[in-house]
Amino acid sequence: MIDLEDFRANPIHYFQVCAERCDECLFTKHRIVGSRRMQEVIAEARALDAAFLCHKHSQRAARGEASWKAANVCCRAYFDTFGDAVLVIRLAHMLRNIVFVDANGDPVLQEQEG
Repeated sequence: MIDLEDFRANPIHYFQVCAERCDECLFTKHRIVGSRRMQEVIAEARALDAAFLCHKHSQRAARGEASWKAANVCCRAYFDTFGDAVLVIRLAHMLRNIVFVDANGDPVLQEQEG
C-alpha cells in the first residue's frame, strides 16, 4: 500500500498516472495532433521503453495552474494500452508504487494489492 504522507512529501519517488483519460487524449478522436503524429509519438515512447506523459498535466503545471508535482504524470490511455509492454510501468507494478492522480496531481486511487 502507498504511504500517502510519503507521496505528498516525495511525489517524484512514485510512478504517477492520470486517474482518468483527458478529453484531448492522444488515444481519442479529439486529440490535438493528426494520426501520423500520434503514431510517431507512440513509436518514440515505445522505442525508448518509456512512459508517455499526459500533455494536460504538464501544461497545467508549466502555467502554474497545478502543482509542479503534476508535471510528470503518465497518460492513462498509454498506461492502459501499453503498460504490460513498457519496462518502467512493469517495474512500477512490481514495486507497487503506482499512484493515480487527479488534474492537480493529488492522489485519488491506489493500485490494488495482489
